[in-house]
Amino acid sequence: MSRIREEITLIENVSPGQRALVSPMVGRTWLDFNIELTNITLAQAKNVRVLLVSPNRTITLQEFKDGEELKAFNDRYGRKTSTSNLSFYFRKPELENEGQSMATALGTGGLQALRVEFDIDGAVVSPGVSAWGRKTANRPVSAGILPYVVNHNVGGQAEGENHYDAIEKRDRIAAIHVLNAAVDHLKLKVDDAVVFDLNRARATWDVEVAGRTQYAAAEGLYIDFTTAGVLDEALVMQASGGRQIQQMRLSATMGATYSNTTRYLVEYLSTWASLAGGNTQKAA
Repeated sequence: MSRIREEITLIENVSPGQRALVSPMVGRTWLDFNIELTNITLAQAKNVRVLLVSPNRTITLQEFKDGEELKAFNDRYGRKTSTSNLSFYFRKPELENEGQSMATALGTGGLQALRVEFDIDGAVVSPGVSAWGRKTANRPVSAGILPYVVNHNVGGQAEGENHYDAIEKRDRIAAIHVLNAAVDHLKLKVDDAVVFDLNRARATWDVEVAGRTQYAAAEGLYIDFTTAGVLDEALVMQASGGRQIQQMRLSATMGATYSNTTRYLVEYLSTWASLAGGNTQKAA
């Protein structure tokens, strides 16, 4: 089926200090959509979330601190971005071929609603929001791989090595973004194996050979497990046969200009059954 390009018209609560709601239609498979902001900077669009609403529960599929964090996230992969758009890519254009890219396109069959929410800063004057997107044939939400993004905030950071042990060991991990000024080195240990141990220069080389972009030194550093362009390269947390990763530790070495709080985003490749648990029957 050819791609459909259409305006998204269900938009509510566009006022200073309010939580704006943008609701793309459900049924077909969303490749991406863009929320266009007027008189709202990316920093003034705060607490951005993508929500999947089923008859049984609501799931937060992705969350970002603000529009700037979302733009920086997309910029790492070389995706098209704008300083006035909240852009969401479910089909991953940076992967090796169309089959890989489409595996994570967002099927919405069986959902009651798909919703994007964000807070509009109270200082904004005369805000405006419009939206449009691209979609294709019908696919149930349960049939595809869901690009699930979770974020964490950890305080009490210090110069030198800092450890993060609270990463949820689920599904597969496509990437981990560590956002703190002057992160110099990342090390990830899974059970008894070290799976990543690179300084900034080498971590930058690692992603740039895939045509991607590393964060600037004042922004952070990230690990990308899909630089080969295939989803099978993602880090497996739950393997066939019931094997489960028991321990995982991410360590970040900070330089002298570190921030007191580290914010890190974990990109999972998940499924509707994994995210919704037992409440999946009406969205299957």
